This record gives sequence, C-alpha cells and structure tokens, in this order.
Amino acid sequence: MARKKSVSGRSRGVSAVNRLFIQAEKVNKKIKALEKAGLYGIYKTKQLQEFASRTEGIQIKRSVSGKHTVSVSKSVTIPQYRLINKKLQEFLDSKLSTPSGIRKARQNMRNKIAKTLEGATGREMSDADVDKFLDIAKYSERVRQASILEFIDPSEFMVMVEQARSDNLSVDGWVSLLNNYVQINNQYMRKEAEELYYKYVR
Repeated sequence: MARKKSVSGRSRGVSAVNRLFIQAEKVNKKIKALEKAGLYGIYKTKQLQEFASRTEGIQIKRSVSGKHTVSVSKSVTIPQYRLINKKLQEFLDSKLSTPSGIRKARQNMRNKIAKTLEGATGREMSDADVDKFLDIAKYSERVRQASILEFIDPSEFMVMVEQARSDNLSVDGWVSLLNNYVQINNQYMRKEAEELYYKYVR
C-alpha cells in the first residue's frame, strides 16, 4: 500500500523530529562554548534568541545558574520543522557561532575602523582610539533622540575629537567647534556638549 503524503500542518514523523533534536544538541554544544568564553548573547546567539522568542516549536531556556539551552517540541508541524531546521543549520554553519570566529570578526571590524579613522584623521589609530570610537558609536545609539550626536555621524565626531585634542581646545572652544555642525542653543545641549568634552576630549 502506498504511503500517504504528509499534509502541511500535520505533525512530523519521529525521524524528522529526531533530526531537530540532533541539531539542537549540536547547537547547545556551541552555546556552551560561547558561554564559557563570555561571548553568548551577541551575533548569531542573539539572532537565535530573537527567532525562538517569536517562533512556536522552539525555546531557549535559561537555568538557575544562567546557562542557556535550545529546546525543540516533539509535535512541530511541517512549516515549523522547515523553519526551525533552517535556522538551526544556519547557526551551526556560521563562523559567528564559535568563540574563534567571533574574535576574528571583531578584529577584522577593528582593523576596518582603524583604517577608516586613519584616512579621516591623517594619523595612525591605536587600540585605545578604536575603543574610543566604539564607545562614541554606542553612546550615539543610546541617545539618538534630542542629542548632539543625532546630527553628527560617529566617524565625523571622532575626527572632531581628534581636532579638539590636537588644538588643545577649551570647553568653550569645543562648543564653538560643535556649533559648526549643530546649534548649541539651549542649556540641555550645552550641558551635553560639556559632558562630551570631558568624556572624549579631556
């Protein structure tokens, strides 16, 4: 007797579900290595967390000790199976799901940032300079609303910081420099300009 074809939406067979369990076990081994290296929650693990939070049939559970574990349901439907299977395999295949891959990607990113800043400032960038730029970028992202950095790109702002340091500008000189890009026309923006001065220039 011919075997009936699976109907979309019907639960998958045991072998298909077992494949998901095997994938999940492999993913959990990688997650364990990332947690041990202090690199869990970024890049691919962050994407996987977001995927699990909005997708039925898969969960990422956190133990009392803070360890994370991917868990898949035994009763996933065909569409769920395909979606989860694809996402788990993407995670397993990605270079950003391993500590060494993440470290290499970070170093490549830092090298690119340093090269870009060197071209903009005309001087060699140290690791501390790159760290400062990354901090500026994070600050800019946090305070996008009603902030001076809403109007100035982080790369351009880094060049201004270098210019202010080179010219040994005072707070007033720094505010005047910022005024070329954005109007410092209220007490709030003046205070932020001073905070940026003491945070990045001095």
